Amino acid sequence: GEDFVVLTEDGEISERIELEGEVRDLWVDGNIAYVSKDDELVLIDLEDFSILASVRIGGVAGDVYVSGRRAYVAAGPIGVVSVDVSDPRNPRVVGSYDTGYAEGVFALERTVYVADRFNDLVILEDTGSLRVIGKVPISFAPSRGVFVRGDYAYVANDYNGLAVVDLIGRRVVGRIDTTSARDVWVVDDHAFVADGEGGLVIVNVGDAKSPSIVGRVETHNAKGVQVYEDRAYVADGKNGIVIVDVSDPSNPETILDTLWMNVHDVSGM
Repeated sequence: GEDFVVLTEDGEISERIELEGEVRDLWVDGNIAYVSKDDELVLIDLEDFSILASVRIGGVAGDVYVSGRRAYVAAGPIGVVSVDVSDPRNPRVVGSYDTGYAEGVFALERTVYVADRFNDLVILEDTGSLRVIGKVPISFAPSRGVFVRGDYAYVANDYNGLAVVDLIGRRVVGRIDTTSARDVWVVDDHAFVADGEGGLVIVNVGDAKSPSIVGRVETHNAKGVQVYEDRAYVADGKNGIVIVDVSDPSNPETILDTLWMNVHDVSGM
C-alpha cells in the first residue's frame, strides 16, 4: 500500500496520509505512529496527523517494534536497524546488525529478538551497539515474525507453523502446524497467528510443549495481526482489514471485513 489510514470501528476512513512508496509495517506508541516504507522509517503525529520526520534505514524496511527510546526495524538483507527516537522530530540510526535476512522483530528493553529468514531466531543485546547473545535454530522454513512473553518466544515459521521457544534453554519445545504462519501476537494463554491463506488461527499455548488450535477465522491472505481489548486486527492483504471479536478464543466472530485496500500490517488503538 501507499497510504497510512486510520479507520473507525465501523470501517469508515477517519484520516488518510498519502505516503509515496510501499508501506510495509507500523507500530503505535503513545501519540506517534512509526511507519516503515521502502527504505525509510516515517514518524507520524497522531494528534494532528502530520509527518514529524523520516529517516533512511536502508535495505527493505519492514517489521517495526518500539521499546523506550529505540525503534527497531527488520530491514531484510541488511538485518536489524536500531533508531534513536528520543526526539521524534530528529530520529537517528544508531546501530545495525546483519542477521542474514531480518523478517520480524520484537524488543524487551534492550534485548532484541529477530525472526530471520535464514538464521531462525537471533537474540541481540543493545548496549549502544547491537551484538549477538544467542541463536535458536527453528527449522528449514523461513522465520517471519516473533512475539516474546515471559520465558517463551513464539515464532511464525511460515509453512512449518508456530514454534514455541524456551528462552532459558534456547530450544524449540513446542510446535503446531498451520498453513503459512506470517505473524503472531500473544495475549495470556493464546497466540493469534496471521496464517496467510489459512486466515487467523488461534492457538492455546498454556502448555508450551503441547500447543493446540482452538479457533480459526477464514480470511483472504492474513499477513499481520495485533490484538487489543478482545479484538484481533488482521492485515489481510488485498482484502483489506478484518476485525475479529476474540473475547471467546474458541468462538471468534468476524465483526468487520473491508474490501477496498491492500493492507500489509495493522495496529489497534
